[in-house]
Amino acid sequence: MYSTPQDVRDRIQTLPSRVTDDMISRFIEEADAIIEAHLSALYFDEIPFSDPVPRIIKYLSAEIATCKLAFSLYTSQQPNMDAYQMARYEEAMQLLNKVANGEMPIPELPQESAYGSTNSDPPIFTRGVPPW
Repeated sequence: MYSTPQDVRDRIQTLPSRVTDDMISRFIEEADAIIEAHLSALYFDEIPFSDPVPRIIKYLSAEIATCKLAFSLYTSQQPNMDAYQMARYEEAMQLLNKVANGEMPIPELPQESAYGSTNSDPPIFTRGVPPW
């Protein structure tokens, strides 16, 4: 898991006593699956992320899990909480999309650079018949 139940507990100060670490872990696993699905095309060599987990991944895991837990606990009982958690969730998903689109690199991971080069050598391949 990319975050811990304690990371989620730190984000919601007043959790009911019936909420266990196992319950929170299920939401973290869901959040991690969302993260991996979004990032698998760009970071296929790094997934699953290993220790130490990149900070942005840990943050996203805890944020998404917190929102999912809050939705399950408070939906329709506290309308203001719904709006607040929905805004948090949308912000986390926007951030995740930026990472997935390559707009925001993960600093802890090596960044590959790609560049092209030209020189004055004759082309290797032409539209005509190959020389061999």
